[in-house]
Amino acid sequence: MRRATSLLFLLLTAVSAFAGSQPTLPDWVQQAVAKPAGTYPPRTNAVVLLDQTSIFFTGSNEYQENYRRVVRILRPEGRDQREFALYFQQGERINNIHAWSQNAAGHVFEVKDKEFLQVSPYASMEMYSDDQMMTTEVPAADVGSIVAFEYNVTRHPLNTQIPWSFQESLPVVEARLSLQLPAGWEYKSFWANSAPVEPNVLSPNRYEWVKHDLPGFEHEEFAPAPRSLYGHMVIAYYSPSAIRMDSWKSIGLWNNTLTADRRVPTPEITEKARQLTAGATTFDAKVRAIASFLQHDVRYVAIEIGIGGNQPHFAGDIYRHRYGDCKDKATLMASMLQSVGIDSRFVLIHTVHGVINENMPTLGFNHEILAIDLPADAPPYRSVITASSGKKYLVFDPTDEYTPVGDLHGEHEDNLVLLSTESGGELIRLPLFEPDSNRREREAKFVLNTDGTLSGLVNEKRNGYSAWVWRGNMKQLNDADRTRYIEHYFTHSLKGISIKDSKLENIDQLHLDLVSHYNISADKYAQNSGQLLLVRPRVLGSVGVRVDWKERKRPVDLGPPEHEIDSYEIQIPEGYIVDDMPDPVQIDVGFASYRSRIEKSANSVKYWREYVVKNPFVGFDKLADLHRLEDAIGNDEFATVVLTKK
Repeated sequence: MRRATSLLFLLLTAVSAFAGSQPTLPDWVQQAVAKPAGTYPPRTNAVVLLDQTSIFFTGSNEYQENYRRVVRILRPEGRDQREFALYFQQGERINNIHAWSQNAAGHVFEVKDKEFLQVSPYASMEMYSDDQMMTTEVPAADVGSIVAFEYNVTRHPLNTQIPWSFQESLPVVEARLSLQLPAGWEYKSFWANSAPVEPNVLSPNRYEWVKHDLPGFEHEEFAPAPRSLYGHMVIAYYSPSAIRMDSWKSIGLWNNTLTADRRVPTPEITEKARQLTAGATTFDAKVRAIASFLQHDVRYVAIEIGIGGNQPHFAGDIYRHRYGDCKDKATLMASMLQSVGIDSRFVLIHTVHGVINENMPTLGFNHEILAIDLPADAPPYRSVITASSGKKYLVFDPTDEYTPVGDLHGEHEDNLVLLSTESGGELIRLPLFEPDSNRREREAKFVLNTDGTLSGLVNEKRNGYSAWVWRGNMKQLNDADRTRYIEHYFTHSLKGISIKDSKLENIDQLHLDLVSHYNISADKYAQNSGQLLLVRPRVLGSVGVRVDWKERKRPVDLGPPEHEIDSYEIQIPEGYIVDDMPDPVQIDVGFASYRSRIEKSANSVKYWREYVVKNPFVGFDKLADLHRLEDAIGNDEFATVVLTKK
């Protein structure tokens, strides 16, 4: 599946002008600019005056798309709106492309078609793709400037859906979509995060949807993905004889047509599958052996041409070359499982949680994984789904190098996926795991000196998403670099930290806990105040989130469920005793809980705490509870034990 990445647009130095005359803004730009200015929040960087898309079919599989955009820059941070891009595929024809700007003094600049730069929109994850991008930056894009962009391109669609995103991070004064369908064709529209509007009928089979005065979405830490919150629409169109892609079932059937003949095992695949499973007598052993081969011996490389963005290569070719993208790896694994008598189904998913809306049948998936038929005598797994037929499947992602069979990547939990069965697609929600599936335990013994220096040995155990993060960041590092990674990891919670002698265990054994050991030291950890030493018993790590409670407008996403435990013992300097220490903390707000306690002995202080997230999605109505929880955590994390000389 294709994954677009951000691109640093290149500034074109050549700015064209009409021969012998000053360029002027087109009439449609001037009309958008002439409308009365609205009132926007103080931190609004820019406002979109017009965002207009017009689609006109010129054949059964061809249409012209005309796009216009006008933006007024309000603050210096809004200068990124000078960047424009047009995405297109091989075989599609750019008929016209232009950009304009008008600075605050009224001077107009123009960028013509030959001054746009053609580049690939994808990074190194794709070895080759026929997707291309025309891009430019218009000059004189400062505060008070107007920037505008227009293109016309002849498209050859690979499916029969048209998405329309009419809301974005900036306020939008007016958004328009017009659609001209051939005679006899029909359409069906689906809306998300916005009230549906009826289209204006401009002429027979020509429709226009209009949205006015849409607020912008400001970025907020720990908020759900913006794409899950923006207002948008999808149009499914079809001719009288075409298959309607207006339901999850029909989208699954469409995916089946792309994959039906791709997973047939070749003799080489069958032989390799038998070699991998030689001696394996159980379902679990066979699946793990084949999964390990896909995770570690088949590289992720994407070669996508035309429909290749959605259709996998043949399993035989994937096996021969030992590389492929997500749908290729799922196809090869399905073929190898079939060779040893295990059936499976393809699963479409979007890697950003919440993007797929159950009321909007869409092709907006960007990843493909596998659902493996689960026999009745299979061992218990966490990553199991049940179809409406009652049939159970084990869900596994062969592209993910660090998630073992039976688990899910943390960001996939509770996500909507499309299971492609023989009868069509079925939308199913992946399970939300228990907190212990993502558990981190840290135990340490420290020695505190009279000068405030702290040192000690730390032992950690991680599983689930917590282990996935560390494995992914440290798998390819040597011991010295791993030590530096751990040191950097804790710099936010312990200033002046120094890590030595770090060791990792089970980094390749995905089904086992990732275990780490390391020695730490920190100068001036305790604050010396005359006869007193002030010591923070929570030495390492922070579990709180930092949000702006005063202006919070969005729900909070705390990430996957988790269970974290810290247990620290600090040996106090000889000649000191504990004079004062914080009270225990205990708070439970339903979706999460936090507990801590401190115990003292003749020569040490013991600190223990537990943080549990049960349901990571915190709705707006629960933000007050989250605020209380975070206050309690923050107070505990910065609380101090007072030591005094005997």
